[in-house]
Amino acid sequence: MPRLLPFQIAVTLLALVLVGALVGTDRGFFLSDRPMVAHIANITPPGDFDLSEVLDDYGVHLVHPPGNVEQYLLGRRTGDALGRGNYGKTSALAAGKSIREMVFLFMPFGWFSDAGDVIYVRNDVETVYGQLNEHGLAAVTRANGGDVFQKGIFPFWAHAWGWLWVAGLAVTIWLWLRAQAMRREEMGLI
Repeated sequence: MPRLLPFQIAVTLLALVLVGALVGTDRGFFLSDRPMVAHIANITPPGDFDLSEVLDDYGVHLVHPPGNVEQYLLGRRTGDALGRGNYGKTSALAAGKSIREMVFLFMPFGWFSDAGDVIYVRNDVETVYGQLNEHGLAAVTRANGGDVFQKGIFPFWAHAWGWLWVAGLAVTIWLWLRAQAMRREEMGLI
């Protein structure tokens, strides 16, 4: 087996992950943070009032940015869809955590809390979310048989998988140094 083959395989995998992140996400290249809602659990709306109506009236409207390929090749879908009122199908009511995701090289590297525990709905264009007051939280807890924010698990790796790419970069550098040491040993330079 040639000494550079493991290094070449690792470089190819790193490049494929980077291109996949570019094509498959709406994250940015430069170091930044972006607001988003991380899904915790689906919830059953309480019978005494409709939480989705409250969200439409008073919720925070977080417009989804177009994906990188969409932005550069296909035009801006988001602005067009908002202008026409074409929002697509709205998701069921869900519990989530309002966070700001730290992004670099189209990959997530962590998060920090923004507005905390929220309820939200999504469609093709935006996420609409809001925090519950004590009355709303009590109604949701009654309707779902417990605190919905404690039932689900925070999707940790969905917001920190960029560190796996960094670990792969470290392994790739180690493979390069190992191949160079093997070359020097074969040439009798060591």
